[in-house]
Amino acid sequence: HPFTLIPSDTDFRIFRDFGNIPGIDLAFIENGFIYHTKYDTPGRIHTDSIQRAGDNILSVLKHLVMSDELADSSEYRHGNMVFFDLLGLMMVAYPAHVGTVINYMVAVAAVIYLGGKCLLTSTGRYMRDLVCAVCVLVLSWFFSLLMVLLVAWLVTLMGRSMFWYSHLDAAVYLYGSAAVGILLLIHTLVKNRYSSALRVDLAELFFDSSLLLWCFVLLFFTHRGWCSAYVPMMMVLFPLISKLLLTKLFRARGQRSHHTHTPVFFIQIPFS
Repeated sequence: HPFTLIPSDTDFRIFRDFGNIPGIDLAFIENGFIYHTKYDTPGRIHTDSIQRAGDNILSVLKHLVMSDELADSSEYRHGNMVFFDLLGLMMVAYPAHVGTVINYMVAVAAVIYLGGKCLLTSTGRYMRDLVCAVCVLVLSWFFSLLMVLLVAWLVTLMGRSMFWYSHLDAAVYLYGSAAVGILLLIHTLVKNRYSSALRVDLAELFFDSSLLLWCFVLLFFTHRGWCSAYVPMMMVLFPLISKLLLTKLFRARGQRSHHTHTPVFFIQIPFS
């Protein structure tokens, strides 16, 4: 699975780990609350899902049979692969070692961007404010997690701990609203605390701090050799590119880049 942190496995793992047999693992995730129970029967799988899986398998087999790589597959052996869907239009795939190079290049670009801003402020104020912003973000994530755990504990006390399996939308609203509420509360308190600062400065500061945090996550995932490092890589790459392009655009017009929040839109591009 591309996300190595998800604790989910099927019988295919035995063939992969002990038989060293490559393959594609297909699983049906709807109605997960019946998984590995007496209600887990073939009749509960939708025919549309079976048709979709069959179409995918047939397309893969046709591609393999007609490909030149099949004649001598050893020449095209790359080890682990990084793959993800891009806007539902195409599948991006590249070897893991290429992904490692890309990840480090993106991380270096982010460090150069942040380092350049640090050098422009000789007083060290930017560095101090950046550290404070990072601490605020970490604390907001921590308290959001605590709030979600508190909600989960209350739901468990009501005997409805597994309700989210059959009511996914309600779970998103319940836990999501709790997490977002804490995030907004903490950021509002911080904004009021630094009311004398310009909103542009605060927005740009928190953009930089978020970029720095995702850069740390990217370096950690890459160092661990996880193929899912492409996720934090996208969280760094797209906002950074959009920020640099917007800055260049506004400078060309003789204006200050006051649309710092715009790069948030670009974060969603790889996952749309």
